[in-house]
Amino acid sequence: IRRPPRSTPRPSSAASDVYKRQLIYFSTSIFSAIGGRSEHGAIKVTVMLGVIDLIATAFYGLFSDRCGRRLFLLIGVSGLIAMNLGIAISAKVNPIVLPYFACFFIIFQSTSIGPTAWIYCSEILPPAGVSVTTTVFWVFQALYSFSFLYAAQGLGIAGVFFVNTGIC
Repeated sequence: IRRPPRSTPRPSSAASDVYKRQLIYFSTSIFSAIGGRSEHGAIKVTVMLGVIDLIATAFYGLFSDRCGRRLFLLIGVSGLIAMNLGIAISAKVNPIVLPYFACFFIIFQSTSIGPTAWIYCSEILPPAGVSVTTTVFWVFQALYSFSFLYAAQGLGIAGVFFVNTGIC
């Protein structure tokens, strides 16, 4: 018998991927430094990323069980790899298209591994296991957040996203 998913709230289930968080946290810095945008323009792009994230997550919530999570995961992870690579290359070659790659990165992440990881954890693990998983996630999230700006200074934004592509 298949257990239905628990309805207990999960922290940030819509934004569980570490890379997506850093893209949104530091987007004004990234778009100002690389894209040559003003701070006001970078804030507009950040708001646009948030709206796209909301719409993509709602789309996933409506269609994930109808179409199957596996399909969303396969398409999403392939798209994440391509968008990480696109962000890295556009940061070096043509920063004007960087926000478009960032938007598609958010879409692929919000319709694949972001919410699905929390759903699978809640279906497979007991509540104590979900707590451990959440704790481990937040520890790695904090480590990545604290090291992002240092890595960006040392490797450059393009270098950080090339590393993300390799890890993804």
